[in-house]
Amino acid sequence: MAELDAQPSGQIAIIDEALCTLCGVCVSVCPTGAITMEDAVRVDPPKCTGCAICVRECPSEAIHLGPVAS
Repeated sequence: MAELDAQPSGQIAIIDEALCTLCGVCVSVCPTGAITMEDAVRVDPPKCTGCAICVRECPSEAIHLGPVAS
């Protein structure tokens, strides 16, 4: 398996909390552990590679890729 580069697309996962059902699928599928869930789903930008696996797997379509904040 190829090593994932940090933000190869210049984008990271953005969670729409209004659509998120806290199902945890994104946490399970994230290959870098960038997504965590306590009382809400959070993305750790330095860990997110922008691979979009979470976007594809989210059953409620609550995740999209967006630009890395400067």
